[in-house]
Amino acid sequence: MKNKLKLFICTSLFLGASFGVVKYSTNAENSSLVGSEEVTSYEKLPELIFPLPGEELASKVNFKTSNMKFASSQEAKVFKFIKKNITVKDLMVEADKLKINEVVKNKSDKSLGDLLVAEDENKYLEIEKDTGAITYLNKKAKESKVRGNIKVPSDEESIKLAKEFLDNLGWLPNNFKVVEVTEDTERPANVDVTEKGFVTNKTVHFYKFIDGNVPVYGVSRILVEIGDSGVIEAVRKFHKDEVDQSSYQLKTPEAAVEELKHGNAVHNIEPGAVDANIEQIDLAYWEDAGSIDNQPFLQPVYVIKGNYNKLNKTNTESFNALVPAVAGKYIKENISSVQSPSDTKK
Repeated sequence: MKNKLKLFICTSLFLGASFGVVKYSTNAENSSLVGSEEVTSYEKLPELIFPLPGEELASKVNFKTSNMKFASSQEAKVFKFIKKNITVKDLMVEADKLKINEVVKNKSDKSLGDLLVAEDENKYLEIEKDTGAITYLNKKAKESKVRGNIKVPSDEESIKLAKEFLDNLGWLPNNFKVVEVTEDTERPANVDVTEKGFVTNKTVHFYKFIDGNVPVYGVSRILVEIGDSGVIEAVRKFHKDEVDQSSYQLKTPEAAVEELKHGNAVHNIEPGAVDANIEQIDLAYWEDAGSIDNQPFLQPVYVIKGNYNKLNKTNTESFNALVPAVAGKYIKENISSVQSPSDTKK
């Protein structure tokens, strides 16, 4: 299944690679809605933080739009994340559903915050107190697989199994959709490197959409790993819940393109690029991987897509760029490279 959402920025959060960080801030504290006769005071939005790939990127590119007109909205909703305050009782309810003979303990992680953990010899459950983010591992299933004799379901069956598992636990919000199914493979040492090897498990990827069709980029996703004979080996539920905050005035797509041209955007164009043609601009949302205290809001962004040419090369490469969409946002500062939150799976 083709992943229509795949962006270099999204996948970097889970690959454990080093990346830089770009922070954007806003002066939209006292914005007024377009078309409104009265000026309403709005809560100031904290800066957005976009991770950057570890490799060098192009710094001087000639962006072209061919005088295209891009559809746009004058305003968009901003959402406020819900701080859940998960308790030991909440953890034990989920552990009971999973038949974990729990040993409850507290745990603290510098990037994830305060965690509650229930674990026995076969299974592991971890819930972040503020966000409700969940990691579930079926340790026994992972450790007992017989290499070379693994029967993993088809993509269609994997999707069905993943949905049923999440639905039974109440872990699948209705604004998440399946976007792709990926697979992990192993190749024995005696098998030629040109051979694919055998599939050890598949991962069903669910992504969040606002109002049914506006994608949420960043950390927001649910991953379900399926192994031998359709056994659920792991669930990684990385997202926050949110409520409506207010509608904020948006900059125009043309203004976002100007920011990209002046370097006030995050993109994945490689060094050596000369000309880049902008073909599409979509409105999306960005969910930061940090804590709710650091970023309390789910904010809109423009996703700029197109193709670019490299010097002395005839083939083109595709690119994506992110620009904050709320009017008044501008680049504030660059921060030195830091280590990304890592995970064993994408």
